[in-house]
Amino acid sequence: MDAPLSWPSLWMRLGGLMVAAVVYLSLMPTPPHPLVFPHGDKLEHAATFAWLAFWFLQITPRRALPMAALLSLGVAIEIAQSFTPTRSAEAADVVADAVGLLLGAKLAGTRAGRLLALLESRLSRLRVSI
Repeated sequence: MDAPLSWPSLWMRLGGLMVAAVVYLSLMPTPPHPLVFPHGDKLEHAATFAWLAFWFLQITPRRALPMAALLSLGVAIEIAQSFTPTRSAEAADVVADAVGLLLGAKLAGTRAGRLLALLESRLSRLRVSI
């Protein structure tokens, strides 16, 4: 097991801002245009949730918790979208979210999953304190 991060609250706050951005973009009245190829929006869902899983799995050693929370977020967004006039809920979006979560978890289990620890190491050499 790797050493715990020195600034977990900073990384959690930044992750919270990312989640807030995802929720906002998912529920805003005039949505951004999805990628312009068939099922491009599913790729966007998968990429977004892969990034979120990759981010949060670096912060907490309790790996099941962020995965369950993020999947619940995907479901909640789809439910909320069903109540908006400009959005629609799709089960396929939740499937894409789940695929993204699995990809992000896989990536977090590689050397890339030390990104935040590397950032902390580099920042501490610069004598930056947070």
